[in-house]
Amino acid sequence: MESIYRYTDYRKYLYDAYRALKKERKGLSYAVIAQEAGFRSNGYVTQIFKGIRPISNHVAEAFTRIFSLRKSEKAYFFLMIAFNQAATEIQRYEAFQNMLNFRQSNIHFIDPSNFEIFSRWYYIAVRELLNFYPFDGDYRKLGQLLIPKISEADAKRAVKMLLKHKLISREPGGSFKLINKIQSTGFDEHPYTVNNFVIETVERMRDALAQVDKNDRVISSVTGSVSDNTYNEIMSKMHAFRREILEMVRKDTGISRVCQVNMQLFPLSKSIRRVSDK
Repeated sequence: MESIYRYTDYRKYLYDAYRALKKERKGLSYAVIAQEAGFRSNGYVTQIFKGIRPISNHVAEAFTRIFSLRKSEKAYFFLMIAFNQAATEIQRYEAFQNMLNFRQSNIHFIDPSNFEIFSRWYYIAVRELLNFYPFDGDYRKLGQLLIPKISEADAKRAVKMLLKHKLISREPGGSFKLINKIQSTGFDEHPYTVNNFVIETVERMRDALAQVDKNDRVISSVTGSVSDNTYNEIMSKMHAFRREILEMVRKDTGISRVCQVNMQLFPLSKSIRRVSDK
């Protein structure tokens, strides 16, 4: 059975957990689950699994005991309930953001000593290519797959750099394999090399405007006047969306391309409130 952290719908999780437990415990049924949970009828269990009846905290506690959830799994289970039964979009958003925090354990954070890999934009791009491209030793062809293209020498340099920092490993047949699919620097302030990487990817956006069909890209901007509270809320939602993207990438299958997602938020003026407070 999949880890509980792969689920967002508690009802789907309960059904799968029940099927998995049924294989271990002979004679397990909805009636047995209802009895152990203290329900009056097994129909109550069926209604919960089908989403006909909402689940209360008391009932949820019973399920965590039946399925032997650990402390962190129990907390995530309750967050799924909050997410699925949220009365407002704000509550739903907050629950999902907290769920993503639990899933951060599936993301490997790059040690600052390895930040050299951000000194050229194409180092990371080549790494992502090697996640799905059947590399046969032709560095020239590897470099030509990127937009914009890079030279054969640069492709070799990228692979050498990735091996040096243990972001890929060489397979017996000559191909390469990613070490830790999802890599992140986190949200902290970073040194020059990482900031330079961001600047270089912005340059790639300019290339995309000229080289990529408009139906195959999304490049837009918003300029607006906002309060300090709204500015901070926008920043928080951008952080949450970044985590959502990482989760989508982690779960993805049938990979066929490398893409770049950039998010920028910065002030174009000083805050009048902060100026007046001085």
